[in-house]
Amino acid sequence: MVEQATTDLERVQIAEQRAHNLCWTLRRPADAEAVLDDTYRQLTAPSARHLLAAPRAAICADLGRPRQAVQAATEALAEASLPDHLVVLASWGLVGGLGMLGRADEIGAASSRGYAAVARAPNAAVMLMGLVYRHMIGLKLAGYLDEAERIAVEARREVQDSWFPHSSLILLGQAALAQGRVARALGWLREAHISLTPLGDLGGWLFRCRVSLTQALAMAGQVSEAKQALAEVDENDHPAFAFLGPEVMLARAWVAAAEGAVSLARRLARQAVDLAADAGQLAYEVLALQTAVAFGDRGAGGQLTTLASRVDGPRAGLAARFAPALEAEDAAELAAVSEDFERVGDFAGAVDAAAHAAIAYRHQDRRGSALGCSTRAEALAKQCGLNTPALRQASERLPLSDREREVVMLLGEGLSSPAIAERLTLSRRTVEGHIYRAMAKTGTSSREELAGLLRAGRPSP
Repeated sequence: MVEQATTDLERVQIAEQRAHNLCWTLRRPADAEAVLDDTYRQLTAPSARHLLAAPRAAICADLGRPRQAVQAATEALAEASLPDHLVVLASWGLVGGLGMLGRADEIGAASSRGYAAVARAPNAAVMLMGLVYRHMIGLKLAGYLDEAERIAVEARREVQDSWFPHSSLILLGQAALAQGRVARALGWLREAHISLTPLGDLGGWLFRCRVSLTQALAMAGQVSEAKQALAEVDENDHPAFAFLGPEVMLARAWVAAAEGAVSLARRLARQAVDLAADAGQLAYEVLALQTAVAFGDRGAGGQLTTLASRVDGPRAGLAARFAPALEAEDAAELAAVSEDFERVGDFAGAVDAAAHAAIAYRHQDRRGSALGCSTRAEALAKQCGLNTPALRQASERLPLSDREREVVMLLGEGLSSPAIAERLTLSRRTVEGHIYRAMAKTGTSSREELAGLLRAGRPSP
């Protein structure tokens, strides 16, 4: 089709439509980029090349190349006569790239031209949801959680009577999940999943829904459903959304944590950190490190301190306080960090920091302070529907080591000793030793009785 075009403008229009279809509908982003590259070589006018930079920016952002996305978007938006639908695509790339780079304070101005163009663009509902989605991701990563919720609510009002309302349900679910309001998130995400499944994965929205649904289920402690949702993510990967690689890895980490394999959860969160760092996704690097710290990682302080000087928003600064406080078992600072997480609307962060404060106070034999922090963590968690490893540890009174607790949790999931050994990369003999010592400490006489001690603290399915 491009070969049949007679002008540069026709070549750009055809290439943009083909690239859009190949990338997001047919899941062939490499072919989409090839179409843009081939067309670029055929163009003669510099202005036409600026036009072609708009879809390139959007694709680069979704493939997890934030610097290239910002560069291409800036080139496209420099063209004063850029058509409205290309303004929106360029804004997808600019907003998405800035968000991943941790430049969230620039997103408001960067998105304004895109929002103005949406109303004049064809297929306005789809174009709007694409821009709001990327805008919200950037706000979520930065920790501007109330603002992320606000734009999701506004988007819902705009499209609920359109032919494509499902995406707004996902946005609402993702905004609630970012706040740690897991029960609310599950309501929106389940409704979206039920609505979208018969229609297929329109534009990758079902894939994005499943990633968030997996994490929400795991954060709620609904292990079997979370594992099923993760299997659906693996079976229906969408290569056009490679930028979500760290997000998918964090969903895996939360599933492992929900099972009780907390050391594995920490390793998976660290893999998410590495994925983000390799792609230059500084804001995702912060989120992944905060998650690792919440799982008990004690080596993230220096990295987070460096990132806090480069990444906009409250999340980085709070995470950079959370990590060294955990490393030093500074219970008072952990309690203060918890209050500040709650102040910015990050209730999951608030629960985990308070839970770690309770554990630290318990180690110092300050039982009253420990009880106060654990009670606060439990109240927040109940309000939000959260069930995290730190919360479980703070709430239980069993005299188990971290590794013994991990082994017993996996026993409660029905895993055999060899399966636990494989899951935790231990020897079978080591696992058996942990089980023996845990039974001796708790006075239990069977594996079933031992497993039941921790299973009883989980939410009902």
